This record gives sequence, C-alpha cells and structure tokens, in this order.
Amino acid sequence: MLTIHLLPALYGDTILIDIAKNENQPNTNILVDCGFNFTSGLLPLLEDHHTKGKIIDRFIITHYDEDHISSAAKLIKDNGSASSPKIIKIDQVWHNAYRHLQFEKQNLKPLSPLEEGLLKNFIASQNPQDTSRGTQIGAKQASKLGKELLSGDYSWNTDFQGQAVCIEHKTEVLIKEGVKIILLGPNKTQLQALESAFKRGLKEFGVTLSASEFIDDAFELYIKSIEKGEVENYQGEITGSLISSFTPEIIESIVKNAKYKADRTVGNGSSISFILEADHKKILFLADAHAEPIIEQLQLLYPGQDKLFFDAVKVGHHGSLANNPRKLYDYIDSPLYLISTNGEHPSHAHPDIETLAFIINRPLPENLTSRKLFFNYAPKNLAGIFDDNLKEKLNYTTEVSNKIDL
Repeated sequence: MLTIHLLPALYGDTILIDIAKNENQPNTNILVDCGFNFTSGLLPLLEDHHTKGKIIDRFIITHYDEDHISSAAKLIKDNGSASSPKIIKIDQVWHNAYRHLQFEKQNLKPLSPLEEGLLKNFIASQNPQDTSRGTQIGAKQASKLGKELLSGDYSWNTDFQGQAVCIEHKTEVLIKEGVKIILLGPNKTQLQALESAFKRGLKEFGVTLSASEFIDDAFELYIKSIEKGEVENYQGEITGSLISSFTPEIIESIVKNAKYKADRTVGNGSSISFILEADHKKILFLADAHAEPIIEQLQLLYPGQDKLFFDAVKVGHHGSLANNPRKLYDYIDSPLYLISTNGEHPSHAHPDIETLAFIINRPLPENLTSRKLFFNYAPKNLAGIFDDNLKEKLNYTTEVSNKIDL
C-alpha cells in the first residue's frame, strides 16, 4: 500500500509518502518539501514514524520558495547529527545549493575583509522579515539550511555523486527494490539561469563571487527574495469567488477563453520534479516546475505515446494557471489530482479555476470511470466546484483530507 500525507502547510507543500511493500520489508518513506506548520503538522508524524522504526529514505527539497523550504533548516537542526538523529533518521537529502550549480568548477579566491563585509551586508539585505509561519524560528535561523546539512554530516545529493540534482546527471534513481524515482527536472540550463541571476545580484551589490562559507546562505536568501518579486503572472484571470455557481457551460467557456502566460521565474524553473514508481503505481510530482520542459522530458522518456496515464498527479504550483497549460492536460491524465494550498498566499489565490477546468472538462478515456480532485484544504474561492450537479455532469468527485491511500 502507498499512503500520501498531503499535510496542511498553509499555501505551501509538505508531503510525506509512506510505501509499505510487505511485512518482511521495512517501509520506504519519502519527504517532499517542508513548508509552514512544521511543529503542528509534520513533526508529530515524524515522531510517530520513528517510534514505529521507520526512517526517511529521501528528503527532497524541490526549490527555494518559502512555502516549500521554510521549515527545512529547523527540521535538520532539531534532528541533530545524521548519525544520532533526535527526531528521525534521514538517509539522504536532495537539495540544490549554490555549491552544486557550478557545472564548470571555478578556482575562487578567498574574500578580503572588505568583501566579506559586503557579502554579509548583502545577506542582511535579502533576509526575509517573516519566515516563521508555523516554524517557531526567526529569519536568521531559517537561512542556514546548507550549514545545518553540513554540520550534521547528512548525505547530500549522494545519488548524484554530490553534484546537482538534474536530468543531465541522472534520470533514474532506485531507492529500494520496487521503489524508483524518474527525474523530470530541472535541467542544466534552468540551474544555470539560477546561478546567473545570483551572480547579477552580487555584482549589483558590489560583491565579487568568491570562496566563502557564506555563499550558500547568500544564494538561498537571494533566490527567495527574487521569487517574491516575480509573482505577477501566477494568477489566472478568472476569480472563482466572482462566480456564484459553475455549470458545464461556464467551465467549457473558461477552458476556451483561458489566457495562459507561462511561468518564467528562475526559482520555480529549478524545481525538482519527478515520477515515483512504487507499489505498482506511477505518481507524477510537479512541484512548481515550468510546464514546457516537463512535457518535453516526458515525451523523451515515453516516445510515441500521445497520452500518459498516472495513478495520481500532484498538480504543479498549487494549481497556478502559469504552470498548468491546457496542453499539459491534453497529454496527461489520472483518476486522482492532488492540490496543496489553503488559497491564502499574500499575492494570489490558488488553485486557479482555469487549471481545474482543464482537468475536469474533457471526456473520460476508456480506462477511467471518474476523476477525483483531492484538496488538503477546502478552496474558499472555488466552492462552486463542489456542486453535486456539476460533479455528476462532468464525471468527477472531490475530497478534502490530509491523507490518501492508493
């Protein structure tokens, strides 16, 4: 059996996947991101897992957005050393820090005292003012994920020989017998865009890229800061709360008139996205990834297939239209779509109705009898999507929960 805990992480992601093979073999557990509400949401579950003798086989931190990474440093710091964990054993962490993005290693000079002061000022200028939602930590502590991983001697990107997690380095990772991850992104170009943005930010601040223990901290904070400034294209044009009720005709019109503007932010483009194959199931995890490179990689992996089917799809970027074009849902299908958000991001309300319309407004293929929209919060701006008459006519169901067994 495979259980997905889609934990209540406000408008972010914290996902724990528990794969039970048989009574004679220990479960495989994969933690994807560690957003808000760590203490009340994830921590009790990890403690329960530890009590039952379970470990985290992979902790995958998809990218640097606060709603995906805000509690990761706290988890690692509170857990202590990898060899003597206080919360739960973590076998390996996937996370692309700056140290992994130098595809052509550079011989960098140490910082001069003046340059070190400039770099510290740069870090202070990028430090977010509020990273404590559900984490019970301050901004300075939240910025030290790389240092915590190093000081705790955690296995870090070991599946990729200590290099960046990207498709050029490896596309398939066997976690255990019968449990495999097929990497879809990021690609080298997307990670180089992230590195270039950081270099520009340093240059504007008068800092020369140098060998320094502070570089990973500066990189983390800078990427978080530019992502906060690049949210204008995340929102669909139709606000669900303005429509009192949905009909099949309205849904069809939304699909027909949707104005897709692709997400081009470098942070989201660096998202680790993948297919999990386990328990004879295939699940697509899209993180906040850009749709076009994902479609391209799927076409390379499954040539000649006009339609791909998954047992579940974790919808990209909390249902943002900018990451979920109609083209994607013309290509993939599933009986189950997972959406993680409370819809209360300070800058936008996800999921966008256009994304949900793309999913439900299409004929069912022969191998599906219905589709289910699975939410970890009831979307207040899209209450009409729960209308029984609409669900019956468009052959879908809904569920609001934090746990689903496949």
